[in-house]
Amino acid sequence: MYFQLSLCIGIIIGVTLAATTSSCANASNVAGEDRDSLEQETVSDLFWNETEPELNEEERKLMADADCPVTRDRFEMAPHEDTWNLKYMKPESRFKIRDTYARDGSHSLAILLHKNDAPINKNPDDKKKIHKHELRIANHRRCNFGDETWYSFSFRIDGEYPRNGSTRWVIGQWKEETDRSPFLAQRYDNGVFHITIQSNDKRMLIACAAGNPNALTALGKDTPGNTAGKRKTNPCLDIGKQRAMKDSGTLDYQPLVQAIREQQIEQFPFVADPETFRSSKEVIIDPSETPLMPDPGSQWVDMRYRIRGGRDGSGIIEVWANEVPIVKVTGKIGNDIFNGPSQYFKVGHYRDVDAEFEHSALYFDRFKRGTSRNQVD
Repeated sequence: MYFQLSLCIGIIIGVTLAATTSSCANASNVAGEDRDSLEQETVSDLFWNETEPELNEEERKLMADADCPVTRDRFEMAPHEDTWNLKYMKPESRFKIRDTYARDGSHSLAILLHKNDAPINKNPDDKKKIHKHELRIANHRRCNFGDETWYSFSFRIDGEYPRNGSTRWVIGQWKEETDRSPFLAQRYDNGVFHITIQSNDKRMLIACAAGNPNALTALGKDTPGNTAGKRKTNPCLDIGKQRAMKDSGTLDYQPLVQAIREQQIEQFPFVADPETFRSSKEVIIDPSETPLMPDPGSQWVDMRYRIRGGRDGSGIIEVWANEVPIVKVTGKIGNDIFNGPSQYFKVGHYRDVDAEFEHSALYFDRFKRGTSRNQVD
């Protein structure tokens, strides 16, 4: 079932559906009809120049007085302007309510990306092209940076995209009012789900998923348009450990815990822009005993975050995946350069253009945000 968003007319708010308990669909791939439509859809209109959303004086005053209102969306109907900033949902054809997968209820939001979609350029002189299809929280629902906020949501990724190489692919981010990097980000470089935090110019990896073990068979083989060895399969854990985990169901996590704590980035060759990663004595990363996250390329992943940015050393990030504690980070989190007090969340595709990419759909469901854990559980 498709619902096309419209930015030109108001969206009618439907009566809230009765809560139901629903597991994800058994299908492992997008239904044929949905996949055909995704492959055939193209976008030729040039996107807007990328700029960070600005708040006017009235919105800034509201933000200063706000208590970070509880916000929820089950995506049984199209996103509404009371919750989301519809201005940036372009092109409309890339945001659909679908029943292909559902984590709660019978629908979820599919954010689509196709190789023929027109890229944007943050800087007209920048030769690196970027695809950008993201859903942003509404301006009047932003929270102040430094206030404790809790988030929970479910997501999964489907499509045809290379799981080798190290193309930058941000699939969720929390930002201050700044054009600098997000202080917390979900990433999917090389088909490996991982999470990073930012402390000024220092980026740190704090958690990762193993990636797709089945994709490891591509190691050393030619891929379309590339010679052997030019694009490498780079999992979070080495091949032997992944296969051992698959065969026996057990895994020694200590090398991974140590690599995260000490920021041994050479152990994570899937990351894009490795030169931006460096350790900081002002940040303490404490992975759990089982820090490996699930792979959203094969299943729904239920995320929970406790977030408090802080450049005075009071910052806290805690992460759970599928109810399992993953990591706790404390210290100086965020960027010193900012234009205002607020922070905001956005989810979708922020991806460097890659000639081998075909198409992808990020399914997003069961979103909750509040100021305490019980408001998001």
